[in-house]
Order: sequence, then C-alpha cells, then structure tokens
Amino acid sequence: MLQQAKKETYVLHRKLFEENRPLRHKYQDLIVGRRGWWPLIKYELVLLLSSWVPGALGLLLRSKLYPLLLGSVGKGVIFGA
Repeated sequence: MLQQAKKETYVLHRKLFEENRPLRHKYQDLIVGRRGWWPLIKYELVLLLSSWVPGALGLLLRSKLYPLLLGSVGKGVIFGA
C-alpha cells in the first residue's frame, strides 16, 4: 500500500514538472482529473457558481452541482464551503 502511494506521488510529481506540456494539461491532469475542454469548463463553472456562496443557498447549489463533478454521492451528503 505504501509502495503504491509512493509510486502515485512520483507519477504526479513527474507530470507536474514536465516542461514540454502546456499548463492547461498539467492543471487538468492534477486538478480536474480529465482532459478536454468540456470537463475543464464544467469544473470551472461549477466552482464559480457554487463554491463561494454562503448559507443555505450555497448548500443548495453545492448539493445540486457538485455531484456533476463527483458522480454518485451518498444520500444526505452536505458540501460545505
């Protein structure tokens, strides 16, 4: 298990510091998790519209929008700011 974590860390580190890759690809690989314009735009829009909103409205927005990024989530999950 520890060996696998070290290997994954090495792969991420190598991807992050490759000089011949565009910054957008690095960002997508490390943050978004997938490449392509649609995953990037969807990720950015969801965060723009919901991550900073306080209170009940923020909880409602995040409960509806975050599953678009995360896939299936459990029942009754609360996404705080």
